Amino acid sequence: MKKLRSDFVKIICCMAAVILVLQMMLPCSSYAAIEPTLTAKAAVVYCENTGEVVFTKNEDMKLQPYSVTKLMTALVTVMNSPLDRTVEVSGAAASQSGSCVGLKKGEQVTVEQLLYGALVQSGNDAAFALAESVSGSKDKFVRQMNRVAKNIGCTNTHFNDPAGLKSNNNYTTAEDMMMITKVVMDNETIREIAGTEKYMMKPTNMSGVRALRSGVFSIDDSVYAGKNGFWDTEATTALGCDVNGLNLYIVVLGDTEEGRTSDVKALIKYSDDKIEGVLAVKGGENVGSVRVRRGAETKVDVFTERDGYAYIPSEGSKSLISTEMAINDEIKAPLKSGDVVGTYKIKVGNELVNSVPLIVKEDVEVGWPTSYLGISNRLALILGIAAAVILTLIVILLIVRMVIKVKRRIARKRKAMEIARKEMEDEEDRRKRGWDV
Repeated sequence: MKKLRSDFVKIICCMAAVILVLQMMLPCSSYAAIEPTLTAKAAVVYCENTGEVVFTKNEDMKLQPYSVTKLMTALVTVMNSPLDRTVEVSGAAASQSGSCVGLKKGEQVTVEQLLYGALVQSGNDAAFALAESVSGSKDKFVRQMNRVAKNIGCTNTHFNDPAGLKSNNNYTTAEDMMMITKVVMDNETIREIAGTEKYMMKPTNMSGVRALRSGVFSIDDSVYAGKNGFWDTEATTALGCDVNGLNLYIVVLGDTEEGRTSDVKALIKYSDDKIEGVLAVKGGENVGSVRVRRGAETKVDVFTERDGYAYIPSEGSKSLISTEMAINDEIKAPLKSGDVVGTYKIKVGNELVNSVPLIVKEDVEVGWPTSYLGISNRLALILGIAAAVILTLIVILLIVRMVIKVKRRIARKRKAMEIARKEMEDEEDRRKRGWDV
């Protein structure tokens, strides 16, 4: 009985050890993602790839968006005004305080310049100038903002001005702002402008060149577009992030300036851990070779720079995933290891969902003149050696033929001389004998 109990204990211990080893062997992504603790009062994360809300915190809490409001200002503007229209800045717009572009009363600028001023520099003056240019007055424009917000589906949002100045009548929720963010990010014009880190505003009739710079890109390397807000000690943000093909929209309200950065990073990590992707291509994989113009080598192998994932909805099929290589139009020496020569495109259906850079892993120097003909240095050397060998053989053959000809000529001459000598001897012999010649 004791032996049976001892054997049973050994079996249980062995099973436990096996389970522990298997757990240690499992990848980190197999563990449940741990929801982050945020300093923000409210937040929402939405995954564009899968169409799911990944994270929420107090998504219905009414809070002030501050300068994130300018995303709605930009949306109403592009819906109602051409980008190349010239606007004359009013005194009311030019007199705005806080974050500003520095517009002057009577200054003439385009709608496009004002959009960059509002979204990149977060200029309150630019936002007010846009409102007046579109609707004739700030109040009429605000009514349009609220009407568009309602049409989008926002039920707990009210805008009081186009800049997002602090006011009890300027509020939204993380859920509503996410609805606005999705619409804004789907607009190519706004997405491009909100995705500009630095913009050089051309001279106007009253100012020289202005350098405008966005602050959203300092939050995380994955940010590709968005808008920050800040007032006193409270910070907000609405961002688009690309984490190796994982397209996330993140809204954070009621945060601190430092907390905003750490919260966004925590939400990105949480989302990346939670959403399972399909590995479409491994990093460092040799996916073929490309031609190099004027290179010491005319072909070089290309490799994927990193892993490439595709993220599909839960009801989607992996069979929808496809890949293709897109090589740069002209790849010319010199090349350095790590140079990007193309992209490895990952699609779900017909939609491009991820792009992995294609790189070379060797240096390629400029080749000899033969490289202009598409001949590598190595092949040129081989051809040169082969040509030299052939030329040498031809020279040797010519010399041999010449020697043979000379020898034959000498032999014929000797033979002729021998015949002549023989005839002379015969003639002399006949003469001595008195024979008639």
